[in-house]
Amino acid sequence: MLQVKNKMVKDRKRIEKKRQRQPKVSAYTLFTRDYYDKKKKKNKEIKAFIEESPLLKQGWNDLKDEEKEEYRKKAKGLRTEAKGTKYVVPFLTRCAPNQFVKVCNILKTRQDRMERLNKIGFGKLVHISCSQIPRDLCGKFMAAFDPPTNNVSIRGRSLQIRREDVKDFMGLPCEGGDIEKKVKDEDGAFQAMKSVYGTVPYKTIGKWLIEREDDPEFEFLFVMYALGTLLCPRAGIKVSDWVLKVMVATKGALNEYDWLTFVLNELSTS
Repeated sequence: MLQVKNKMVKDRKRIEKKRQRQPKVSAYTLFTRDYYDKKKKKNKEIKAFIEESPLLKQGWNDLKDEEKEEYRKKAKGLRTEAKGTKYVVPFLTRCAPNQFVKVCNILKTRQDRMERLNKIGFGKLVHISCSQIPRDLCGKFMAAFDPPTNNVSIRGRSLQIRREDVKDFMGLPCEGGDIEKKVKDEDGAFQAMKSVYGTVPYKTIGKWLIEREDDPEFEFLFVMYALGTLLCPRAGIKVSDWVLKVMVATKGALNEYDWLTFVLNELSTS
Protein backbone atom coordinates (compact mmCIF):
# COMPACT_ATOMS: atom_id res chain seq x y z
CA MET A 1 0.00 0.00 0.00
CA LEU A 2 2.82 2.38 0.88
CA GLN A 3 4.45 1.56 -2.48
CA VAL A 4 1.29 2.65 -4.32
CA LYS A 5 1.09 5.82 -2.21
CA ASN A 6 4.76 6.67 -2.85
CA LYS A 7 4.31 6.08 -6.58
CA MET A 8 1.35 8.48 -6.65
CA VAL A 9 3.47 11.18 -4.96
CA LYS A 10 6.37 10.63 -7.38
CA ASP A 11 4.02 10.77 -10.39
CA ARG A 12 2.50 14.01 -9.12
CA LYS A 13 5.93 15.63 -8.68
CA ARG A 14 7.08 14.45 -12.11
CA ILE A 15 4.00 15.89 -13.83
CA GLU A 16 4.29 19.17 -11.91
CA LYS A 17 7.93 19.53 -13.04
CA LYS A 18 6.93 18.78 -16.61
CA ARG A 19 4.26 21.47 -16.45
CA GLN A 20 6.77 23.98 -15.15
CA ARG A 21 9.05 23.25 -18.11
CA GLN A 22 6.31 23.98 -20.61
CA PRO A 23 6.73 27.29 -22.53
CA LYS A 24 4.97 30.26 -20.95
CA VAL A 25 2.16 32.01 -22.78
CA SER A 26 3.27 35.46 -23.94
CA ALA A 27 1.29 38.56 -24.84
CA TYR A 28 2.45 38.22 -28.45
CA THR A 29 1.22 34.60 -28.55
CA LEU A 30 -2.26 35.69 -27.49
CA PHE A 31 -2.21 38.46 -30.09
CA THR A 32 -1.25 35.92 -32.76
CA ARG A 33 -4.22 33.73 -31.85
CA ASP A 34 -6.59 36.67 -32.08
CA TYR A 35 -5.04 37.71 -35.39
CA TYR A 36 -5.70 34.33 -37.01
CA ASP A 37 -9.16 34.00 -35.43
CA LYS A 38 -10.22 37.36 -36.90
CA LYS A 39 -8.93 36.34 -40.33
CA LYS A 40 -10.88 33.11 -40.20
CA LYS A 41 -14.08 34.88 -39.18
CA LYS A 42 -13.71 37.27 -42.09
CA ASN A 43 -12.95 34.32 -44.41
CA LYS A 44 -9.70 35.94 -45.42
CA GLU A 45 -6.94 33.85 -46.95
CA ILE A 46 -4.23 32.85 -44.46
CA LYS A 47 -0.82 32.79 -46.03
CA ALA A 48 2.14 30.63 -45.04
CA PHE A 49 3.72 31.59 -41.73
CA ILE A 50 6.82 33.07 -43.41
CA GLU A 51 4.64 35.37 -45.51
CA GLU A 52 2.24 36.16 -42.66
CA SER A 53 4.93 36.87 -40.06
CA PRO A 54 5.77 40.45 -41.20
CA LEU A 55 2.05 41.30 -41.13
CA LEU A 56 1.79 39.92 -37.60
CA LYS A 57 4.73 41.98 -36.38
CA GLN A 58 3.35 45.09 -38.05
CA GLY A 59 -0.05 44.47 -36.47
CA TRP A 60 1.54 44.10 -33.04
CA ASN A 61 3.60 47.26 -33.49
CA ASP A 62 0.52 49.20 -34.56
CA LEU A 63 -1.29 48.37 -31.31
CA LYS A 64 -1.62 51.12 -28.72
CA ASP A 65 0.22 50.72 -25.44
CA GLU A 66 -3.06 50.15 -23.61
CA GLU A 67 -3.97 47.30 -26.00
CA LYS A 68 -0.57 45.64 -25.55
CA GLU A 69 -0.93 45.94 -21.78
CA GLU A 70 -4.26 44.10 -21.95
CA TYR A 71 -2.57 41.18 -23.70
CA ARG A 72 0.21 41.20 -21.11
CA LYS A 73 -2.33 41.03 -18.27
CA LYS A 74 -4.13 38.11 -19.92
CA ALA A 75 -0.85 36.23 -20.41
CA LYS A 76 0.17 36.83 -16.79
CA GLY A 77 -3.22 35.60 -15.58
CA LEU A 78 -2.89 32.38 -17.57
CA ARG A 79 0.57 31.70 -16.15
CA THR A 80 -0.66 32.27 -12.58
CA GLU A 81 -3.62 29.95 -13.16
CA ALA A 82 -1.42 27.17 -14.55
CA LYS A 83 1.04 27.51 -11.68
CA GLY A 84 -1.68 27.34 -9.04
CA THR A 85 -3.48 24.38 -10.59
CA LYS A 86 -2.66 21.10 -8.89
CA TYR A 87 -2.69 17.95 -10.97
CA VAL A 88 -4.67 15.18 -9.34
CA VAL A 89 -3.01 11.86 -10.08
CA PRO A 90 -5.67 9.21 -10.77
CA PHE A 91 -5.62 6.40 -8.24
CA LEU A 92 -4.66 3.16 -9.94
CA THR A 93 -4.79 -0.29 -8.42
CA ARG A 94 -4.29 -3.77 -9.86
CA CYS A 95 -6.61 -5.27 -7.28
CA ALA A 96 -9.28 -7.09 -9.32
CA PRO A 97 -12.03 -8.37 -6.99
CA ASN A 98 -14.57 -8.50 -9.81
CA GLN A 99 -12.29 -10.77 -11.84
CA PHE A 100 -11.63 -12.97 -8.79
CA VAL A 101 -15.33 -13.25 -7.84
CA LYS A 102 -16.33 -14.24 -11.40
CA VAL A 103 -13.89 -17.15 -11.35
CA CYS A 104 -14.98 -18.17 -7.85
CA ASN A 105 -18.67 -18.16 -8.83
CA ILE A 106 -17.87 -20.86 -11.37
CA LEU A 107 -15.59 -22.83 -9.03
CA LYS A 108 -18.38 -22.94 -6.42
CA THR A 109 -20.40 -25.11 -8.82
CA ARG A 110 -17.58 -27.67 -9.13
CA GLN A 111 -17.74 -29.98 -6.14
CA ASP A 112 -14.42 -31.69 -6.83
CA ARG A 113 -12.56 -28.38 -6.96
CA MET A 114 -14.24 -27.06 -3.83
CA GLU A 115 -13.17 -30.20 -1.96
CA ARG A 116 -9.57 -29.60 -2.98
CA LEU A 117 -9.70 -25.98 -1.85
CA ASN A 118 -11.32 -26.92 1.46
CA LYS A 119 -8.45 -29.32 2.16
CA ILE A 120 -5.91 -26.48 2.00
CA GLY A 121 -8.15 -24.07 3.93
CA PHE A 122 -9.08 -21.74 1.06
CA GLY A 123 -12.66 -22.94 0.52
CA LYS A 124 -14.22 -20.02 2.43
CA LEU A 125 -12.38 -17.45 0.36
CA VAL A 126 -14.26 -18.66 -2.72
CA HIS A 127 -17.50 -17.38 -1.18
CA ILE A 128 -16.32 -13.78 -0.88
CA SER A 129 -18.94 -11.51 -2.44
CA CYS A 130 -17.17 -8.15 -2.60
CA SER A 131 -16.73 -7.63 -6.33
CA GLN A 132 -15.93 -3.91 -6.34
CA ILE A 133 -13.58 -1.64 -4.41
CA PRO A 134 -14.30 2.04 -5.20
CA ARG A 135 -11.06 3.88 -5.94
CA ASP A 136 -12.03 6.95 -3.94
CA LEU A 137 -12.67 4.68 -0.97
CA CYS A 138 -9.20 3.13 -1.41
CA GLY A 139 -7.63 6.56 -1.37
CA LYS A 140 -9.48 7.57 1.79
CA PHE A 141 -8.57 4.29 3.47
CA MET A 142 -4.88 4.76 2.61
CA ALA A 143 -4.96 8.23 4.12
CA ALA A 144 -6.65 6.98 7.29
CA PHE A 145 -4.59 3.79 7.76
CA ASP A 146 -1.59 3.72 10.12
CA PRO A 147 0.65 0.75 9.14
CA PRO A 148 2.66 0.42 12.39
CA THR A 149 -0.48 -0.01 14.51
CA ASN A 150 -2.95 -1.38 11.93
CA ASN A 151 -5.32 1.40 13.03
CA VAL A 152 -7.84 3.18 10.83
CA SER A 153 -8.73 6.68 12.06
CA ILE A 154 -11.98 8.22 10.82
CA ARG A 155 -13.53 11.41 12.23
CA GLY A 156 -11.50 11.22 15.40
CA ARG A 157 -12.27 7.57 16.10
CA SER A 158 -9.64 4.86 15.78
CA LEU A 159 -10.31 1.21 14.96
CA GLN A 160 -7.66 -1.50 14.81
CA ILE A 161 -7.76 -4.13 12.07
CA ARG A 162 -7.28 -7.44 13.88
CA ARG A 163 -6.62 -11.01 12.77
CA GLU A 164 -10.22 -11.84 13.71
CA ASP A 165 -11.49 -9.18 11.30
CA VAL A 166 -9.50 -10.58 8.38
CA LYS A 167 -10.61 -14.10 9.28
CA ASP A 168 -14.29 -13.14 9.41
CA PHE A 169 -14.13 -11.26 6.12
CA MET A 170 -11.94 -13.59 4.06
CA GLY A 171 -11.91 -16.90 5.90
CA LEU A 172 -8.20 -17.43 5.28
CA PRO A 173 -6.21 -20.27 6.91
CA CYS A 174 -4.93 -19.02 10.28
CA GLU A 175 -3.11 -22.06 11.66
CA GLY A 176 0.44 -23.05 10.80
CA GLY A 177 3.90 -21.57 10.40
CA ASP A 178 4.98 -18.14 9.30
CA ILE A 179 5.63 -17.54 5.61
CA GLU A 180 9.23 -16.42 5.28
CA LYS A 181 10.10 -14.56 2.08
CA LYS A 182 13.76 -15.49 1.93
CA VAL A 183 13.84 -16.80 -1.63
CA LYS A 184 16.64 -15.13 -3.61
CA ASP A 185 16.66 -14.22 -7.29
CA GLU A 186 19.29 -16.86 -8.07
CA ASP A 187 17.28 -19.63 -6.39
CA GLY A 188 16.87 -22.53 -8.82
CA ALA A 189 13.23 -23.22 -7.91
CA PHE A 190 12.36 -19.57 -8.34
CA GLN A 191 14.05 -19.35 -11.73
CA ALA A 192 12.28 -22.51 -12.89
CA MET A 193 8.90 -21.20 -11.74
CA LYS A 194 9.55 -17.81 -13.31
CA SER A 195 10.29 -19.41 -16.68
CA VAL A 196 6.82 -21.00 -16.59
CA TYR A 197 4.64 -18.33 -14.97
CA GLY A 198 6.68 -15.10 -15.10
CA THR A 199 4.95 -13.73 -18.22
CA VAL A 200 1.47 -15.17 -17.62
CA PRO A 201 -1.39 -12.65 -17.07
CA TYR A 202 -3.69 -13.34 -14.13
CA LYS A 203 -6.65 -13.52 -16.51
CA THR A 204 -5.02 -16.54 -18.15
CA ILE A 205 -4.58 -18.23 -14.78
CA GLY A 206 -8.26 -17.60 -14.09
CA LYS A 207 -9.13 -19.42 -17.32
CA TRP A 208 -6.88 -22.32 -16.36
CA LEU A 209 -8.66 -22.67 -13.02
CA ILE A 210 -11.99 -23.00 -14.82
CA GLU A 211 -11.05 -24.97 -17.94
CA ARG A 212 -8.32 -27.40 -16.88
CA GLU A 213 -9.70 -30.73 -15.67
CA ASP A 214 -7.92 -32.69 -12.93
CA ASP A 215 -4.99 -30.28 -12.95
CA PRO A 216 -2.46 -31.39 -10.29
CA GLU A 217 -1.41 -27.73 -9.94
CA PHE A 218 -4.95 -26.49 -9.25
CA GLU A 219 -4.40 -25.56 -5.59
CA PHE A 220 -1.09 -23.89 -6.40
CA LEU A 221 -2.65 -21.86 -9.24
CA PHE A 222 -5.61 -20.80 -7.10
CA VAL A 223 -3.46 -19.45 -4.27
CA MET A 224 -1.21 -17.63 -6.75
CA TYR A 225 -4.29 -16.18 -8.46
CA ALA A 226 -5.80 -15.08 -5.13
CA LEU A 227 -2.57 -13.35 -4.07
CA GLY A 228 -2.21 -11.48 -7.36
CA THR A 229 -5.81 -10.35 -7.86
CA LEU A 230 -7.19 -9.90 -4.36
CA LEU A 231 -5.07 -10.56 -1.28
CA CYS A 232 -1.72 -8.88 -2.06
CA PRO A 233 -1.92 -7.40 -5.59
CA ARG A 234 1.17 -5.82 -7.09
CA ALA A 235 1.41 -3.19 -9.85
CA GLY A 236 1.37 -5.47 -12.92
CA ILE A 237 -1.25 -7.57 -14.65
CA LYS A 238 1.14 -10.52 -14.87
CA VAL A 239 2.51 -12.76 -12.12
CA SER A 240 5.16 -10.79 -10.26
CA ASP A 241 8.48 -11.99 -8.87
CA TRP A 242 7.18 -11.23 -5.39
CA VAL A 243 4.20 -13.58 -5.79
CA LEU A 244 6.42 -16.28 -7.31
CA LYS A 245 8.80 -16.13 -4.35
CA VAL A 246 5.88 -16.56 -1.94
CA MET A 247 4.74 -19.57 -3.95
CA VAL A 248 8.23 -21.08 -3.94
CA ALA A 249 8.38 -20.70 -0.16
CA THR A 250 5.02 -22.45 0.34
CA LYS A 251 4.79 -24.88 -2.60
CA GLY A 252 3.83 -28.42 -1.62
CA ALA A 253 2.63 -27.33 1.82
CA LEU A 254 0.00 -24.64 1.21
CA ASN A 255 -2.13 -25.89 4.11
CA GLU A 256 0.72 -25.65 6.62
CA TYR A 257 1.00 -21.87 6.76
CA ASP A 258 -0.74 -18.99 8.52
CA TRP A 259 -1.98 -17.10 5.47
CA LEU A 260 -4.22 -14.82 7.52
CA THR A 261 -1.34 -13.26 9.45
CA PHE A 262 0.74 -13.05 6.28
CA VAL A 263 -1.93 -11.02 4.44
CA LEU A 264 -2.46 -8.70 7.41
CA ASN A 265 1.28 -8.10 7.71
CA GLU A 266 1.52 -7.33 4.00
CA LEU A 267 -1.23 -4.76 4.38
CA SER A 268 0.90 -3.08 7.03
CA THR A 269 4.33 -3.28 5.41
CA SER A 270 3.92 -3.40 1.62
